[in-house]
Amino acid sequence: MVLDLGGEVETLRFNENQHLGDLYRRNETPSKRAYDYVKRGIRTKNLALMAKGSTLSSISHQRILPKKELDCIVDSFESLGALGIVIAHSGTLVGFIYPSEKKDFDSFYSWHRKYGPGKIVGVFELKGGEVKMTGGGIYETL
Repeated sequence: MVLDLGGEVETLRFNENQHLGDLYRRNETPSKRAYDYVKRGIRTKNLALMAKGSTLSSISHQRILPKKELDCIVDSFESLGALGIVIAHSGTLVGFIYPSEKKDFDSFYSWHRKYGPGKIVGVFELKGGEVKMTGGGIYETL
């Protein structure tokens, strides 16, 4: 499930920030820990470990490009049946990582109607390195 939190990030301008290198260096320890989870998850084909690493990376990246809605998302993803989250590190998208057998997103849609961070882009499936949209946005449940 992917949300667009809105706004815009000009990637070229973001990457030209003279303090970006310092920010990344200060973020090195949590980034390495996140990478280790993802690497171990890939090796063992364990999506939960990959999602844990991605979530840690998303949280630590708040120091570099804050997303004001991220706390609400981090506090909620587990109760919505998601394994973790992934963010666009120089953008406005946030993805909820669900196991492939998850087909019912009613609790997600209810949560979104109540707390409403961003706009729902849709449901996407990643299989064999290919991304395929499998469901539209909130309009499906109205």
